[in-house]
Amino acid sequence: MDNQDGGSTSTSNWTGAWSVDGNGNTWHTLCRVDGRLFKFLHLTPRVIDGAPLRTLNYGVVRLGNLRPTYMIHVDPYIVHHDSEDDNNKNISTAGQVVSNPYIHRDTNGFALQFWIGYGTNNANESSSYMSEFPNLGFSYGVFSSNTSSPSLANGSLYVDDENTRNANTLTKGGVAYTNLDGYGVTRVSDPGNTRYNFMKVR
Repeated sequence: MDNQDGGSTSTSNWTGAWSVDGNGNTWHTLCRVDGRLFKFLHLTPRVIDGAPLRTLNYGVVRLGNLRPTYMIHVDPYIVHHDSEDDNNKNISTAGQVVSNPYIHRDTNGFALQFWIGYGTNNANESSSYMSEFPNLGFSYGVFSSNTSSPSLANGSLYVDDENTRNANTLTKGGVAYTNLDGYGVTRVSDPGNTRYNFMKVR
């Protein structure tokens, strides 16, 4: 993604395969897996007032229609970046993402869709819960601001989006938001720029 020229795009600590190059542009590497492997994260069993206490939310990028199991929100969050206006060089490289219909990229911007999974303390066991993140055969992370267990590492990627007539949006079901549940993506204090928060889980 071609970010604001001369801007302050940067990374901090663990960001998986998302990186910043020498020109301040970001590379967003994604792996497409079966989304149904991701469920409510079952933490220490506990019920408060007869209802589950949700304590950990996380996000995954939508690359298909096999969404996480028993998601509460059917509509994905759509994070649109107004990227560099001057001689924009947004690109997609080899892989399944090049023609993926859920990733929008053009010379005006770049958009990703996110599905949200919920962590919950619930005394009831069922197939809708997982006790740990699935083993996919490689190290990976999800999007979350959580820094305690099951986090193995954390980091963030700050994207300096277009400065002039910035048109960033973050929506779900047509409603505008300032952050993704679990704060995996946030623009709360800086709507013209974007911060991604990473949680390594494997």
